Amino acid sequence: MYFTYDPDANFYYMGEEEPHSRTYKELLVESSPKLIGIDVETISLKERIAIGVGVSIKPNTSFYFVLFPKPSPATPWRLLKDPAITKVFHNCLFDLSALREYEVDTTNVKDTNIMARLLCHKFNKLIELSWIHRMEVHEISEYLPKGGTTLDVDQSVMARKCMQDSGACLKLYYEFWEDTDHNYLDMEMQTIPIMIEMSDKGLLIDQERRQQVEDALQEQVDYYQSLCEEVGFNPGSPQQVAYTLASRGAYSNFSKLPFTKGRGRRSLSTAVDVLEKMDDPLASIVLQHRRHDKLLSTYIKPWAKEDRAYTHFHLDAITGRPSSIDRNMQNIPGKFHKDGTKYPHNCRGILLPDSGIWTSSDWEQLEPRVLAYLSGDREMQHIFSLPKYNPDGTKNEDADIHLQVAIFMDITRRLGKLVNLAMTYGATDETLMEHSGIRSIGRVRQMREMWGRKFPQAMDWIDSRQEDALRTGKARTVFGRNIRLPTPDEESIDGIKRKAIDYPCQGSAAEILKRGLIICKDLDTRLQIHDQFLIDGFVPDYRFKPLEDIAPFHTPVEVKYLERWE
Repeated sequence: MYFTYDPDANFYYMGEEEPHSRTYKELLVESSPKLIGIDVETISLKERIAIGVGVSIKPNTSFYFVLFPKPSPATPWRLLKDPAITKVFHNCLFDLSALREYEVDTTNVKDTNIMARLLCHKFNKLIELSWIHRMEVHEISEYLPKGGTTLDVDQSVMARKCMQDSGACLKLYYEFWEDTDHNYLDMEMQTIPIMIEMSDKGLLIDQERRQQVEDALQEQVDYYQSLCEEVGFNPGSPQQVAYTLASRGAYSNFSKLPFTKGRGRRSLSTAVDVLEKMDDPLASIVLQHRRHDKLLSTYIKPWAKEDRAYTHFHLDAITGRPSSIDRNMQNIPGKFHKDGTKYPHNCRGILLPDSGIWTSSDWEQLEPRVLAYLSGDREMQHIFSLPKYNPDGTKNEDADIHLQVAIFMDITRRLGKLVNLAMTYGATDETLMEHSGIRSIGRVRQMREMWGRKFPQAMDWIDSRQEDALRTGKARTVFGRNIRLPTPDEESIDGIKRKAIDYPCQGSAAEILKRGLIICKDLDTRLQIHDQFLIDGFVPDYRFKPLEDIAPFHTPVEVKYLERWE
């Protein structure tokens, strides 16, 4: 392979053919390729300033153009901006967001990262797919000095790495293309510019309300801190928490002591799921301290220095559900907890619409409706077919699936909701105990049996899917997409069985909401949170009616108008 640098035009070439004075013009100008592989190098994962872009016209013929600090005058922006040219990335959400200022075309892109997921590959990193593309690629960590950025790495090294990545990406595309569901891939690609747009716009921060929330949360943190200090330990130290709880016998309700994972010295775990299983009230105090302190340090205090709140979306989840990173907006608590109980501080209310009003569209009980359809359960489908409101405007209790389960089991509606959601996510007896807070395994098993009597076809479907999962290693969504399940070497049998139910329900919901994003692409959508779209400005409710008929079953959408996000 030849590797050369043009100092006048500030770009690199790497290819099998020896370069000459007309190589650039012949390959990138006169030939006008219709398909190119692209990779972008940024200063760091968080500082998404592009320092260079790699362009491959063949897997073994690539160029690297410097963008920072001294931009190359030869960068082929014509190719990158042309919607007639297919541009192949590996994780295009990251690369395209880094190229945002250059107005690169986002309408004709393909992503081999997403293609790997659609084809049920175990791994989707470029280096992990080397056995398919059979090309030399490297992790950036191999070159970065400790605590450094790509600006600390020799430019020629970054150029070679970037060209290797863009070439391998193009080779993967050729390997994947024939087996990929093109219609499904196109749907995924249409969501990319929408998510980039949401990431770029951000949300206005109400600094006065932010300060009020900070003061209230800090008061709570100080309170829980003082309670722990009275006992003689620091709640921010996992070692001190474990020692104190162990000395009080808090780990005695575990049949097998939970230890931290990893290669280093193992110690008693103080993870959230471990503390939630303890009866000792001190464990609850530690959890409250952590939750309030996490909100302060991750969101509330950093926002004091910012006018707008930003996040970045990605599609790395195996189910295909979009999620956000760099301050995950989906984890910010609103007025209510997931179980319906009121949260003392509406942290979401800090974020304001630029127009003065939010339009919130939210699919109602989307995952349970998916389960009802996949299982064909007649009782669930009957409940979901009933009108939400009576003729006099009051809520129709017969249409409330959580209330109907609660009545059947003689439990509270809150617990009925927890049981319904836990079953939709494939909960085992142990996970149902965690969600419900019930300590008796016998009582939990009784509740599962009663739920199965209430919804017999759903229970039969769950049992059969879990058996098939161990045989086939795959789950299937409403729209026919296969999702890879972990093998017994990777996860416990209980874990595989849980995901055999969770993945098709979550994956189907993800497919519905992404199709919904595309339908609403002309609206000023600022956030996608679980099954909710948060839109800046007033949008009449009839605009969301098409979202109710995306799936082969009815998926009602609730529309609200808010001054503050809840």
